[in-house]
Amino acid sequence: MAAKPMEEIQGAEHLDEAAPVSENGDPSPPAPRRHRERKWIYATVVLCCYGFFKEFKPSEPFLTPYLTDSNLTHGGKNFSTDDINELVYPIWTYSYGVSVFCALLLTDVLRYKPVILIECVSYLATRLLLIWGTSILDMQLMQVVYGVATATEIAYYSYIYVAVSITHFKQVTSYLRAMVLFGRSMSGLVGQLLVSLSLLNYLQLNYISFASVCVACVCAMFLPNICFSSSNNSTACKLLCCVTDPSASNPISPSSPSSPTSPTSPFSSPS
Repeated sequence: MAAKPMEEIQGAEHLDEAAPVSENGDPSPPAPRRHRERKWIYATVVLCCYGFFKEFKPSEPFLTPYLTDSNLTHGGKNFSTDDINELVYPIWTYSYGVSVFCALLLTDVLRYKPVILIECVSYLATRLLLIWGTSILDMQLMQVVYGVATATEIAYYSYIYVAVSITHFKQVTSYLRAMVLFGRSMSGLVGQLLVSLSLLNYLQLNYISFASVCVACVCAMFLPNICFSSSNNSTACKLLCCVTDPSASNPISPSSPSSPTSPTSPFSSPS
């Protein structure tokens, strides 16, 4: 029997190494490809959990009743409606306007994850001031840090587009938006049920919101870091995919004709 040429034997060995075979005989994808698939799934799951918990704040719809409640034993702040509408809520507009400009510049420089962590810290500071703040100045500072939190959401909505390949953009966009909207809807539903049934007061709802934001911060810490090479086209992705949350007009204060509206995402369906 004639011996096979050495080049043919080496080529067959190289082919076997390049295309591993699974137990049932089907060729399995190479290790780097499997690693990339697991990576985008992991990043999407962690970011979805973060989006849900950061939006799950049952106290949000009851902010004005909470601040104007005169029942101090239930944690009411006993501020007047005029003080809230004239001295507190307008602060968010200026804070958001300045912060969103800085966030647009720093998101690429800091590689997304640090900006998401800034968002977490700002949401935590907002909850702390709402629970333990006692003066108008505390509430104004609360609106300042809340403006920073809502402005840095740009990192949340653009992070995933540099963490996954372009073939998964439609999937991850639908998942992220669905989890954010699901968190908001569950937040309103749970909060309304707890208040309507007199199970919890406004202060206790704020404790639930604080705990939810803490869980969101833990999720954010597990997000994969973005390296420089994977974010070369991040500015284009950020502008094309989602500059900011379409509903980022101050959800923590009553809507008014003077409230600024945020640009909508090309991936969002028209209302």
